[in-house]
Parts: sequence; structure tokens; C-alpha cells
Amino acid sequence: MRGGGWLLVWLGSRTANLLVVSVLASAACGQTLAHKGWAGSGITVRPWWEGAVLYQIDPVSFQDSKGDGFGDLKGIIQRLDYLQGLGVDAIVLSPFQLQPDFARAKAAPPFDPKYGTEEDLDQLILEASQHKIRVFVDLPLSASRTSQELTNVARFWLSRGIAGLRLTPDAPVGETHATGDRAAALTPVQVADRLRDLRRLCASYAGQRVLFWDLPATMPADASATSARHARRHTSTVSTTPDGVQMVADPRLALMLKLDATDLRQALDVEAITSAAATPVLVSDTANRPRSFDRLGDGVHDQELARVLATALLTSRGAPLLNFGQELGMATTPAPSPLGIAPVAVDPTPMQWGTDAGFTSGVPWVDMGRNAETANVSLEDSDSNSLLNWYRKLSALRHANDALRSGTMQLIAETNPDIVAWVRTPPAGGAAPVLVLCNLTDRKLLVSVSGDLRHANIQISSGMMHTLLSSALMTSSAALGPTAKEPVTGPVSVNGIALPPFGVYIGELPHQAGLESAPSPLRHSPRGAAKTTP
Repeated sequence: MRGGGWLLVWLGSRTANLLVVSVLASAACGQTLAHKGWAGSGITVRPWWEGAVLYQIDPVSFQDSKGDGFGDLKGIIQRLDYLQGLGVDAIVLSPFQLQPDFARAKAAPPFDPKYGTEEDLDQLILEASQHKIRVFVDLPLSASRTSQELTNVARFWLSRGIAGLRLTPDAPVGETHATGDRAAALTPVQVADRLRDLRRLCASYAGQRVLFWDLPATMPADASATSARHARRHTSTVSTTPDGVQMVADPRLALMLKLDATDLRQALDVEAITSAAATPVLVSDTANRPRSFDRLGDGVHDQELARVLATALLTSRGAPLLNFGQELGMATTPAPSPLGIAPVAVDPTPMQWGTDAGFTSGVPWVDMGRNAETANVSLEDSDSNSLLNWYRKLSALRHANDALRSGTMQLIAETNPDIVAWVRTPPAGGAAPVLVLCNLTDRKLLVSVSGDLRHANIQISSGMMHTLLSSALMTSSAALGPTAKEPVTGPVSVNGIALPPFGVYIGELPHQAGLESAPSPLRHSPRGAAKTTP
């Protein structure tokens, strides 16, 4: 069993015991990963999921390895180099669940054969670990009749080396449980019981296994209370955080219909979604909603707006969850009726690898996307100005910079209707804080933030910043206007930051050695309005 060990539990139920036997007979050992700061078992000095970049994959639409038009697990294995190059820390296979027959311990295979075999899953987990990537799967809390049976379903995944379980919504009343019984909505007490059992089970496995809460439904009785800001606009659909869950989905970016400065600030106010004990997972593209490239675009500045969204996801506090193809600017394709598979949870458009049949050598199970010839990996890979490479640069910067990866976050210039700005401060002294500044207008701006930094009690040693990344460096001087000079790559003054329409600037603040700025996360400074000049 390749060094793994088994934990046998007598459950007192014939059905559950049969499931234990079936699960243990086919399960593999725990996940082993190698990465800076990780031990061989996947244990890290700091919780690995804090600030991790997650990437959601619909397996049937990502990559076909067999030529039958359906994506599969082997196809994902073929694209692990691409995912590692994007800086992905974990992939979320969604939807991907055990079949009802297997959950009743009466039949195999465990999941839809279109995805592949158990051996394919083992190979994916193994090779993903070699690419420093972990794997999550969906686990509906209503997937089993009892909490004991649910933990056995979870044990199947955890024993194979899955690093996290994404807890998905319950089946509505009257639908069928995975056990075959008619479903009844779980009570808060039942939800709390199942969460407690799942937390205990995860703790029995090495490698810091994670529960990812993605339930916009009624919370369990022991859920943590949220602040008064929970009642703000859009947050009526956002959940509180139950104790012990390490990650919680924050879908407020997915609810936005345009990138408005006020709404974007509120969406980045992560204290309104989760307690300090859980990491917020920022989600901009989610089930049954148009992709962000369509939803937030204005038809003129679509690429620039997509870069602003990418910046918000990858430089703010929390763990971003990217939906496959989001980094390319894939457009929304209306979902057709599924052909012989369970309904998909997200836009089923196949991943746009190239202008030719990059997804499959056969006929794709659904039509390729409407912008497949202009937004695909083949075209964007070598284009330094592409959206794909903007995502890559942001992800690389996030992983290399302590402030962006795990620092506190403080919004500044909160009364300015034209910009959204924040400062990330590293958790310990030494590294410099990072300023992130986004222009939310269709005109060029000259911005000063020196007053905002003073009002936020962020002390700097001089007025010059070191540029880390700027969208102005990816545009021609013509885009900045006829009087603009060529974009600079050197130091930039906090009193004169030039931003093109919907432009982004990221720079290190001049942090004096030994001088600690200690902004509380997301404190509001109503006096600190940055000056902008049209």
C-alpha cells in the first residue's frame, strides 16, 4: 500500500460496513508533495491553503485524451505543465463525485466512466504532486443518508490522497440522495454533526487536509457570527463560516455586473464574509452565471477590465479560485442539454487550447466557444501582452512576495469614485509593503496616494516606489494619450502614478528599515481620498 496506513472503524451498519470494505480495498495512500516549506507528507509551517491559487476544472470540458469528445482525468494529466506554469497550487475537480451505486457499496466504478478509472485518479494525484499541485473534489453534504455514510464517502477520497473536500449544496427536498432515498433538507443540527465528523476524519490524515465551505444555505448552529457589514449590498447571499472549516467561498465578485469602485471595495472587504479562522476563497466565475469576461466587459475595454479583475483576485487577501479558461478571456456559451452525463455545474464550453482541435481529436461533446479563435492558449502563450501572461505574472508575483501571499490588507482612498487601492503588509518585518492601485474609469488618471498612506498610518521613508508590475508597461504610449511619455519601468512617485484607462499599478512602498507599519486588516479611512487628475 505504498507506505499508507488504514484506520478501521466499526460503524454498526451493514450498509456502512460494506462501504468501508469497498473503500479500503481500493484506496491509495496519502498525498506526498514537494515544495518550498512543505514536508514530504504535505505538512507546511504555515497552512498551505492561505493565499493558495485554486483552479476549478470541469473534467469533461478540460482535455480529452481518448478522442471521444469528452474530457477526462488523463487529459488533465496531460495539461499539468500548463497548470504549473500558471502558478496553480490546487485544482478543484467540479463536478466530480462518487456514483450512487458505489456509495451504496454495491457496484463499481466509483465515478462516471467517462472521466476514467480509479487508476487514472491515482495517477493524476501522483503526477499533480510532482508538479506541486494538490487536488480537491466535491462532497455534497447530502450525498449520504447518515453522517457515518458521508464520512465513508469522504474516507474514499482522503485515502486516495485528495488534499481537500469542497462541501457543496444539499439536494433540494424531494430529490434523491446518493443512497437512493428521497432527500429531505438537512437541519442545522445535522449539518453541524456532519461537519464535526468530517473535521475529525480530516484530522486523522497527514498532509493538512482541508474542508472548503461552498454552501450559501442555512448555516449550522455552531456557525461563527459575522460582523455588521454582513448586511451590506450583495452580502445577503453570502454565508457565515462554521467553526473548523479552513476555507469559505466568497462569491461577491461573481455577483457583480460591472466593475464599480464602490462594489469592488465591498467585495474585497473579506471581513464581511469570514471569521479570522477561515481563509476566504474569492470567486468571480461560478455556476449558472455568465463568465466574467462577458459580464464585466463593456465591449471596448474588455481585456483591460479582465486585467483589473485578475489583479483583484491575485493581489488581495484570500485564496483566488479561477475557473478554467478565465485566464484566457473565454466567453460564455449557453449550456446545451447534457448528453449522457450528469448536468454540469459550470459553463460547459471546452477549454480553448488552440484554433484547431486542441481540446479533442474527435468531435467535442459541446460546441467550442464563440471566441475560441481569438482567446486560446496557442495564441496567448507567446504574446507578452496577453491576458494569459498577465495572469501568469500576477501569480508568480503573488508566490514570490510575502506581502501579497500572506500579508494583511488595508483599503485606502475609499471615497474616491475613480480608483480602488489597497496596501498589503507582510506578516513580519523586513519586506516592504505593496501598493495595488486600479483605475476604474475609461480615462487616463494621474494619482497621488501620499495623503491616503498618512491617513492610514502607513509610514514610508521616501516618496519613490519600486515598480513590480503595471498594465501601462503592456500598452503602447499611444494608449496613454498624445502627450504621454513612454511607460517607465523604474521608480515611481507616490505623488504621481500615471494610469491608463482601467489601468493597474503594483509597487513596493519605500519601507524604512526597522519601521513597522501595522495597519489593521481592512480598516476604513474616510478622510483618505486620493487625488486624481483626468
